[in-house]
Parts: sequence; C-alpha cells; structure tokens
Amino acid sequence: MTDNIQVYVLLNKESCLSDLELLEFLKAQDLDLYVKIVSDSLDPGTSLIRGDLSIKDAIALNQTEIESRCVVLIPSTAQDFSDVIPFIDKKAYWPNNIIAIDQSISLLLRCESFPQNATIAAPTSGTGDWEPQMKERIVNRTLQRDVLFWTVSKGTPELLEALSTLFSEAFKSRLSINFPGRASLAEPDPRSPPPLTLKQIIAGVQSAPELIAETMEYAIWIAGEGYIDTANIVIEALCVHYPNDFPKQRTPCAWGFEFLWHKSRRRPAYIEPFWGAPPDDATLWAAYSDIQQPYPQTNDEKARALVVADAKILVGNLNFHTYNVNICAEVALEMGMKAKAEDYFDHSIRLLQAEGNPVSLWTELMRSFPLADMILSGRARKITGTTPEEAIQRAKTIVQEIEQWRSAHAKRVAAARDRRAHLRALPLEDLLNQIGKDLRKDPASQSDIEAAEERLKITLPASYTEFLLFSNGMDFIPSINMPGLRSVTELKWESAEDLGLDELPVDLGLATPSLEDSAMEVPKLGRVLMISQEADDEYLWLLEPSQVENAWNVLRQDGVKASGWRVALWRDWQVNIGWYEDFRDYLASVAQRR
Repeated sequence: MTDNIQVYVLLNKESCLSDLELLEFLKAQDLDLYVKIVSDSLDPGTSLIRGDLSIKDAIALNQTEIESRCVVLIPSTAQDFSDVIPFIDKKAYWPNNIIAIDQSISLLLRCESFPQNATIAAPTSGTGDWEPQMKERIVNRTLQRDVLFWTVSKGTPELLEALSTLFSEAFKSRLSINFPGRASLAEPDPRSPPPLTLKQIIAGVQSAPELIAETMEYAIWIAGEGYIDTANIVIEALCVHYPNDFPKQRTPCAWGFEFLWHKSRRRPAYIEPFWGAPPDDATLWAAYSDIQQPYPQTNDEKARALVVADAKILVGNLNFHTYNVNICAEVALEMGMKAKAEDYFDHSIRLLQAEGNPVSLWTELMRSFPLADMILSGRARKITGTTPEEAIQRAKTIVQEIEQWRSAHAKRVAAARDRRAHLRALPLEDLLNQIGKDLRKDPASQSDIEAAEERLKITLPASYTEFLLFSNGMDFIPSINMPGLRSVTELKWESAEDLGLDELPVDLGLATPSLEDSAMEVPKLGRVLMISQEADDEYLWLLEPSQVENAWNVLRQDGVKASGWRVALWRDWQVNIGWYEDFRDYLASVAQRR
C-alpha cells in the first residue's frame, strides 16, 4: 500500500456508535489504515472497543466477524486502492449507511459489488432507477446524499462535523434515513414532474368545497409573501360567489389567516358572518397549540434541535425531521436568537422555491403564529422576488378561475356525460377495443356460465354475461389502474366482513339522507360477488339486487331504479365507492379514461 493513503474504517454493531466516537474519528488527521472492531457481546458499562486491526488482518476476518451496520471511509487523494478494494468486496453485504469522504468515491466505484449490490437495489433506497447515471451524478460534487449513499469532496472540518451530527441523529432513529434526495437546494430533483398550474388544478376540482380549499391555499401563498391585502381579494371572491359552501369552521389553513389578520389588524369585515368575531390572543394561542407541529420541550432538546438544523442547512438537507425548519425558527425566537430565526425562515423559503412553491408547504409556514410578524414583514418576497404587481395579477387570475369554475365545471360534466353515453352505445367489441385489443381472453362458453350460476345460485346480470361470452376475464391495465377481471370459473362470493368492509354503506353513489329525513339507516355492505382478480388495495364486485333494493328503500330518489344488480369499485386510497348501473357502464367509464 502506498504511503499517502489514509483510510479509517469503523465497523460497529447496532447501537454501539456514540456521538463522541464519530466526532473524534472525523477530526482525526494522520491515521494510518486500520480497522476498529466494536463488539456487541460485552456487558453494559464495559469498553466496547475490541481492538484495532490492520487492513490485511481485517481481510482475514471471517464473514460473521466483519458483518456491520455502518462503514465510514476517509481516504486521501491516493490513486492506488488495491489494499482497500478486497476488504470492501469481501463484505457479505453493503452496509445500511455509508459516509465516503474525498477520493473514496473512486474506491467505491472500483469495488465489484458497487453499485450492483444492495446499496442501489435496496427497496428503501429509492435509487434503483439512478444506477446507470450514478457515476455522472457523483462526479465534481461537493456533497451528494442519495438516500443510503453519502459522498463529500473538498471537505472542511465544519462540513465533516455537520455530517457526523446528522449521521449520529439518523443512527439513533431521530432522523429519517431517507434524506436528502439531492445535493443542494439549487439542484432540481430529476424524478419530480413539473408542478401543476392553477388552471390544471382547478380543472380537476369536482365540487365547490374542493374549489374553496384549493384556492384558499393559493391565497395563503400570496399572504405568505407578505401581501395580506392582496390575499384578502381572493377570500372575498370566495365569500361572494360561494357563500353557502364557504366553511363555517376554521381549518388549519384558515387559522393561518387569523394569525396574520390579528398581527396586521387587516381582518376583513366580510369574514365575520362565516367565522364570527375576531378571536382574542388566548383563542389564537390555543388554536396554534392544537395545530402546531412537533416542538422540543426541554432546553436540551431545543439546543440539540438547533445544532441539527445548522448541520442540515450546511449540507443542503431538504428534510427537516423530527423538527421542521419553521419549528426551529420558532425555537430560535424563543431562545432570543432572532438572527438565527431569520436564517431558518430564509432557508424555509428557499426550500419552498426548490420544491416548486407547493401551496401545501406555504400552508405549513402560515400555521406558525410565532412567525406571523416575520411573514408580514415581507421577508419571503425578498427571496422569491415577487413584486406587488405580480401578486395582484396572481390574485386576479385566481378570482377569475373562481368566477368561471361553476360554468366551466358544468360544461366538463356535460361533455363527460355525453362521452360516457356514446361509449355505452357502442357495440361491445368496439367498446372493448377502446380499452385495449390485446387484453382480452378467449370467450367463456354458455355451459361455463350456466355452471357458475348453478354454483353461485344466481342469474348473472345480462351486461356481464355478454362480456364473458366475448372475453372470459381481462388482464390488469396499469396505465389506467383497471383491475384484472376473473374468469367465470373463478367467480365467488366474498363476505364484506372478511374483507374488512362491513361498515361501508350501500349508498349507490346517491346523497345519504339525514336521520331527520329517514327513520331507516342506510344498510351496510353484506356479501359481494367478486369479479376482479386478487388484490389488497382495490376490488370490483357485483352487488345483488336484494341489497340494492334495500338501499333504495332508504335513499328513494327520482330517476333511480328500484332493483337490479349494481357494479361497485372500491379502492383503499379513495373515500367513496364508485357505483355503476351495470357492467357496460363500468366498461364505458374505463374507456373514458383512455
């Protein structure tokens, strides 16, 4: 081995790593190449260090003895890593965490087990799709942390100490292991799609309450840049155009406005019929306490939170867990560190910009009552660069969308209804061709259908048997998330209780009457005839006529049939069941998504 290589390898077991041990290790300047073995077999309170070994002795260790949780490497700028590579390649698996400093980038890339092994392929890493670009991503970077893989070049003592702080926090499960996903705030995440525009978001809104929730968040973005009067223009438009749908109870988003109105004394009169008289200080602090993010309680916890925050900012970390950056700003204010609080606030705004200004993060910022004065000062817009004219134009655009949504939504609903009717009227073969020609199966025979009906003791609905006679099942379609369909021989009854869905109401997609309107409760789901293939997160079933009729007796609405089968689609990520008049109606809805 050449004289100019300096490598320190720390192998440790489970929770044997201490802050001091890692800090002292990172500060070391003139270490020869050796391995420190940390034992997990000693009694508590005894020394954990089993001994230091040369790299050649380490290579001679058997698999059990070198198995580890963490490896930290600090080589110098040496070109010859021939003594180190065998040791790395000998390991049974890649460690859960790697900090690689200086030219250890080259060392790792020269190991046969990197990057094809678990460091890249581990399910939690989220980096598998980056493997072909890994070399390009880590060349000429000051810092890179791709989930389980850290690299630093041209490191300073301050940067090394910051890394040690973050590493020890993550090791003790005080931080998420998955941070950060890119090198700095200035570098966009290559995996992130461009954010939707306001017009695109509004086009997908299906109800007035949803419209109000979406546009209020955009108003918060304007207010977060210190333009509270301009944000009020949007709130006024919502109150004027949708008075019956405007929320009567304050959401966390609404409390953000109350915090700013209280501090600025700019609460508009038109909000009083909805949210009542202006809340006093005690009410505001109580509300803030209810919606507050996790906050450190002891002085030691607060001091440690700021140390970790400083380390994260230094290394460009975007994920402020356990305490987010706004909470750190609040802690700094509480501890009398106004300049530090302002630095955290600025970092929060830069993070917002790096993430494409998602309104959800602006809402999180606005939920901070202690930071209300800082928000109103316009500090954020000094970073975003938004001018008063731009803020007003943004508000006008939002108001225009608010004013036009009802008519535009009605047109979209009518067009979708007409398209659905057109698809329903197509011959079955043409309708299935709209979904996908290559997904169909061979047709079921009439005798197969009759045998299934005998086994299930039912008569299958006509629209479904028509499909089976054309295609006996169908493959899963990932692009439109259509579940695969069973063959007729695979059909079987399923108990809603066994599926964990026995509390779902059979509401047929109709408005549910209040208890005052009906003496009967909407019946809960009973058995279902499962027609989709096995899955945990979505089911497509047929609901028998008796359950449909029982539900209709409670829901009675004009234009609704009193009997017959219904098709229902349940997904665990959606609040409501999707209901369809018959199987052809379901197929038309699928074709509509193509």
